[in-house]
Amino acid sequence: MKYTHLLPLVITLGLFACTSAKGPSTPPSGGTAQESPAKDQGGDKSEKAAKKPQAAEKKKMTVADMTAILAKDAKNANAYFSRGTMWFYQEKNTTRAIEDFNKAIELDPTHEKAYFNRGFVHVSLKDWNSAERDFKKVLELNPRNGQAHNQLGLIMEEKKNVKKAVEYYTKAIALMPGSAKAKYNRGLLYMMQKKYRMALPDFNEALKLKPDYTKALKNRAFVRYHLKQLDDALSDIDKAIAKDSAYASAYFVRAMIRYRKKDLEKAREDLNKTVELGRREVTVYYMLGVVNATLKRYKDAIEAYSKALEKNPKLLKAYYNRALAYFNTADYTHAWADVRHAQKHGFKVNRKFLKALQKSSGRRR
Repeated sequence: MKYTHLLPLVITLGLFACTSAKGPSTPPSGGTAQESPAKDQGGDKSEKAAKKPQAAEKKKMTVADMTAILAKDAKNANAYFSRGTMWFYQEKNTTRAIEDFNKAIELDPTHEKAYFNRGFVHVSLKDWNSAERDFKKVLELNPRNGQAHNQLGLIMEEKKNVKKAVEYYTKAIALMPGSAKAKYNRGLLYMMQKKYRMALPDFNEALKLKPDYTKALKNRAFVRYHLKQLDDALSDIDKAIAKDSAYASAYFVRAMIRYRKKDLEKAREDLNKTVELGRREVTVYYMLGVVNATLKRYKDAIEAYSKALEKNPKLLKAYYNRALAYFNTADYTHAWADVRHAQKHGFKVNRKFLKALQKSSGRRR
């Protein structure tokens, strides 16, 4: 006698929701350590190709170069700003970067970019209060700085002030209608609140602006999964994986979609790939247990549930589902042990299963 009354699968958002588009990459408010080559305006391909080596030949300014400039002009606020940016991006030295930004601001209290980049450094250090002060100062100097609004949205997320985060993202979108990141960030915030119908238009717009935005594809797939748009969800996640074959959480999302479409073998493949790529959260193992059990691969299910319980010994539904798997392999001793543990901690075991276990094992307890 087989028994397969598995508990419904509940997915944890935090497992696969990509973080917002934040963190140190290139200072959006300017102040890069080197100039970006200007975009070509017309001309044939040969002319454009001829310009590339010239751009590559430009000398990359370094901390030492800026130090030499400051030796001749110690009151050059822009030089301190540029050196601070180089300390951060080239040398990964946050302490010296902040010192130089402080000096730039001391020499020029209206130096918008120095406040912005100092705020960026504070974000990298997760000093949210200092970062908030700096970006608010940027807005005091320039209320139309959309990147500062975007950064404040990220900070408000970290500080769990969802209402203010939405306000800042919405302002950033209004000021930067061509920013895929601002739209993505607001969409992600809506998604984390399970406001899927509000998240979808933001992901749509982000992808119109940046069709190869892999994180947006993955998270739109998740949103469409919850809106029961399974074919569209599968199309999105296939594209995300095609662009990044090592995107572990994308395989997990595809496993969810395939599970709901009852493509269980493919779902199992995706879950195993998720684990292979290093995502070994409790939710992955629990779902792998459910899929294996549904496929009647009970020993594999037991192994997966056991790994889930190593991650979270308080996951009572995993004890219950593992008891089902033990029951289906006629290992009644371990089935009873899991049932007793679940009941001891307040879990209500299905009565029909309990009767089946009593009958098959010849035991009342």
